[in-house]
Amino acid sequence: MSVRGCLAIITVFVLSVSCAGCGVAYEREYYVNGGIVFGVFDLDVWMLGRGSPAAYQKMLDELGQINAGINLTLNSPLRYLNEGAAVGEPVEVNYHTYRLMGLSAEYYKKTGGAFNIAVQALSELWCVDSTYSLNLSWHGVPQDFKLPAIADAEAFKQAYLAFEDTDTPFGIEAYTQGGKYYVKKLAEGVKIDFGAIAKGYAVEVCMDIAKQSGARSAYVGIAGHNKIYGSYHNAEAGEETDFTFAVTHPRSHGTRGSFFKENLFATAQSGEASVIASGDYERFFYYGSEEDGYLPICHIIDPFSGMPIGISYNREAKAYAYDENAVVSAVIIDPSAIAAEAFATAACVYGFEDAVNLLKNSRLKSAVMTEQKIAFIGITEADFFKPENPDYAGYKSYGENIEFIAFE
Repeated sequence: MSVRGCLAIITVFVLSVSCAGCGVAYEREYYVNGGIVFGVFDLDVWMLGRGSPAAYQKMLDELGQINAGINLTLNSPLRYLNEGAAVGEPVEVNYHTYRLMGLSAEYYKKTGGAFNIAVQALSELWCVDSTYSLNLSWHGVPQDFKLPAIADAEAFKQAYLAFEDTDTPFGIEAYTQGGKYYVKKLAEGVKIDFGAIAKGYAVEVCMDIAKQSGARSAYVGIAGHNKIYGSYHNAEAGEETDFTFAVTHPRSHGTRGSFFKENLFATAQSGEASVIASGDYERFFYYGSEEDGYLPICHIIDPFSGMPIGISYNREAKAYAYDENAVVSAVIIDPSAIAAEAFATAACVYGFEDAVNLLKNSRLKSAVMTEQKIAFIGITEADFFKPENPDYAGYKSYGENIEFIAFE
C-alpha cells in the first residue's frame, strides 16, 4: 500500500483500564495497541465486549488481505496491474480491491473529480509515490530529483492524459466473473494507488468486525484515521464518557512536519463518528535553496493540474511558485471513515472557497484551513472540547480570520 494518503494530525484519547474493583458490572473490557499494519502504519484498537479478542484477530486477518491486494511495494495484483499487465488483460484481485475500485469511482463523482486514484504516475514523476517516500530521509530531497518541465515534458503528458483517454473513471474496468473479481486497464500508462482511501476503508472494515462481534463500544485508529462507536466506558470512574479527538495545528510556529505542533482544537464525540484529516504537512520535501526560496513538494497531487497541491506554474517565466492561499489541511467529521478520507483529500485539492462549498453542499462537518484563515463548516464553538488547558483553543491563532459556516 502506498502512503500517499495523508498522515492525519489527529489523536484520540482512550485508555487501557481494568474493571477490577470498580463496582460496575461491565462486560469484559479489552484494549490492544496492535503495532504496525500494512508495513508502516500504527494500528490502535479498543473494544468493550466479550468477543473482542477474536474480533481483533479477525481484524488483523482482513487487514492482511487488504494489504496483500493493493500494496505497491509488494508483488501485489495492483502492482502488476500498474507495471506489468497489458491493456485489456484481466487481473484477478480479491474482494477488498474490487470494493475499493467501486468506492473510488463513487467518490470521484461526488467530489467532482478532485478525488482521483489514477494519479500514481504523476506521484512518481514528482517523487512522492510510496517507493520514494519509504527511502527519503526526514524531508530530504530525492536523489537526482529535478522539477518536471510541465509545459514540455512528454512524461508528464502521458501520466496526466492516460486516465482521461477512456470513458471509465481512472481508465480501469472492474467486474466479476465466475465468482471471482477482476480489473483491467483500458489505456497504456494507467496507474492507480488506493492510498487516499484505503486507510479509511480499513478502519471501516475493522469497525464492522467489532460491531458484528457484539462490542458495546469500540475505537479503531490506523495512522491517525480514527473511528469510534458508542461511548468510552471508564471502568475506574464507573461512568460512560465521550471519546475526545484532538486536532493539532498543521503550521505550528510556521513549520511543517514538526513533532511538536500545538493543538488547534478538540472535539468530543460519541455514537458513530470518524475524524480524519488530510494535508500537506507530513509527507513532503523542500526543493531549491534558501536564496531562491524553497518550494515545498507534497504528496497530494492535484489531478486537474498534475502538480502537488499548493504549486502553480508560470508558463511565461517557466517557473514554479507556492500559493500561500492553498488549503494546507482539511478535517472531516462523519460517520463514514471512507467518506471522511476521500472528502478530506478532495478539499485539499480545491482552493479554499471551492473546498468550503464542496463540504457545505455535502453537509459534512469539517474544518478547512490555509496558512492565514480557517473555516468551520457545520461546527460551532459549542462543539469544541475545552478543558482548562488553554492549548486546546489553538484555532484562535488565526485571529480574526475565523469563519463559522452553518448548513442551510
